[in-house]
Amino acid sequence: MGESSDRKGSGLSKTQQPAIRFLVESALRTVISNTTRSAPRTREEWIQRLCEALMSDSESSYRAAIASLMATGVSSEEIFQSYIPAVSAYLGELWVSDRASFVDVTVGASRLQGLFRDKGGQASAQWSDRSIPLGQSVLMVVPQYEQHALGAFVAADNLRQHGLWVHMAIGLTREELAELSGTRRFAMIGISVATRNSVEKKPSNL
Repeated sequence: MGESSDRKGSGLSKTQQPAIRFLVESALRTVISNTTRSAPRTREEWIQRLCEALMSDSESSYRAAIASLMATGVSSEEIFQSYIPAVSAYLGELWVSDRASFVDVTVGASRLQGLFRDKGGQASAQWSDRSIPLGQSVLMVVPQYEQHALGAFVAADNLRQHGLWVHMAIGLTREELAELSGTRRFAMIGISVATRNSVEKKPSNL
């Protein structure tokens, strides 16, 4: 009678109960492991932690990791100027050594570029051409055939730190670039390519 009542109360058979218990205990172990996981102590450990967060399924993990890093006293500028380029290089190492899949590395790189886009958008919202100390604009070009844009975002961020307004031109055609450069006066036009081999593909009118 008691056994029958237990089954009715739980809604699970004897064979189902151990399986559910195993799943619950496994989930609890995962939560405890993530909670008690020690914080990185060195710059290299932080870079690895950031890479893991960038490639994770969670959209908020990498932002939480960055927030944790800043809580240790690392400034936002140091993160963008030092940590993120190092994280980008480490993602490349993981891909070359087959320790991360193409999808994982692509997701991580895309999120890094998103951080720079957000930062650049905030700067553009705060500054206009006339309010910038130097009053000069730069066109940063990432050609259509180039698949790596993170370097261009890093360079653009550095230029903004020196008081320049940077317009990002990513994947534009030759005609679009010609029209853009003709309608605005740029103090400099930069082209970002990953390797020297990409220079040979440079459009003749750039």
